[in-house]
Amino acid sequence: MQKLFTILFATLLFANFAQGQCSVDTNLKSPGFKPDTIPHAMEQVAYTQVIQFKFPTDTVVFSQKVTFDSLTIKSIDSLPKSITWQCGKPGCTYKGGENGCLTLSGTPPLGSAGKYQMIITVTAHFPMPSPFPYRHQDFTNTWNFYVDGANAILEPRFSNYILASPNPFDQQVSLEIASLNTEKTRLQIFDIQGREVYNIQTQLVAGNNKYIIDTKTWNSGLYIIKNNGAFAGKIVKM
Repeated sequence: MQKLFTILFATLLFANFAQGQCSVDTNLKSPGFKPDTIPHAMEQVAYTQVIQFKFPTDTVVFSQKVTFDSLTIKSIDSLPKSITWQCGKPGCTYKGGENGCLTLSGTPPLGSAGKYQMIITVTAHFPMPSPFPYRHQDFTNTWNFYVDGANAILEPRFSNYILASPNPFDQQVSLEIASLNTEKTRLQIFDIQGREVYNIQTQLVAGNNKYIIDTKTWNSGLYIIKNNGAFAGKIVKM
C-alpha cells in the first residue's frame, strides 16, 4: 500500500509540473525578459502567459568582471490574486547565459481588477573562491500587470477606443469604435493559439462605428483584439 501511495504521489507531482511547463525560445539572444509588456488578464477568465528570458553570463562588481556560476528565480511578488507562476524546469536554477521560461496562470476573481506591480527577484550565485565578500546577490525586474474588469471598456489605442458587447458573448459580438477622426484602421481578432479568426480593413468616421461579428463557428475561450497591429483588448466566448 505504501509503495502504491508513493507511485500515485509521484505521478500527481509530475502531472502538476508538466502542466506548468513551457517551451524555451532559443532565439532570444540578448539577456533580459520578454515580453516587455505583460498582456492584460480579465476577471473570471482563465489566464496563461509565458515569459521568456535569457540570463547574462557575467556582471561587474567593485569594478571587476565576474562570471555567474548560476542564477535562480527566487520569487515573483505582487501578483494578482489567484495568479501563480511556475518555471520551465524544477528548482528554477539556470546557468549563466542560459535561456529559460516561466508560466503565469490562474483565474482572477471578481473584484480583483486593477494595476499590480509584478516583481521578479533573481539570485545570482558567484563561483568559489570569489574575490568578493559575498557569494550571492539579488536582482529584480518589474512589470505592470493589469487585470481588467469583467465588463470593462477595452483599452484606448491611437485616437479611438473599442467597446465589446456582450462580453462574454455567444453567437455574435458587437464592436463599437468611438473615433475622434476619419481614419483607416485594421481590426483583427486572434484566438488564444494566435490563429486569426477575423480581419477587416475599414474606414472609420468621426464618432461611433459599429461592427457586428458572427461568432457561431468560434470555439469557446479567450480572444485578442488588435487595432492596426496593436493590442486593443480581450473578449471571451462562452
